[in-house]
Amino acid sequence: MHDGDFKQITVFNSVMTILPYNNTETWTVTAPVDPDTCTASIDFRVPGKPGPPPCALTATIYRLMDSQKNEMVEVIFTDTSGSITDDPKLPLNAWVGLKELA
Repeated sequence: MHDGDFKQITVFNSVMTILPYNNTETWTVTAPVDPDTCTASIDFRVPGKPGPPPCALTATIYRLMDSQKNEMVEVIFTDTSGSITDDPKLPLNAWVGLKELA
């Protein structure tokens, strides 16, 4: 992880909410999720968020399944604006859920 901490992500009614987890920070990021592409434009430049990226990032949600059919979620962040990297497909960060999906 780029900033070395944990986040809590929820998606409810096609809105992604990202909160800091297990620390004293109090920022919140929300963004609509496109149900067709499972993507959201995430702008971490919110009050209280230390060291945010200089641009909004595209978050793509993936559902992972192992050979025993256990499911988890992964979120891959990319920079489609070209502000951080010239390759919009290059993953900048990947978050993997620590709990199995129910």
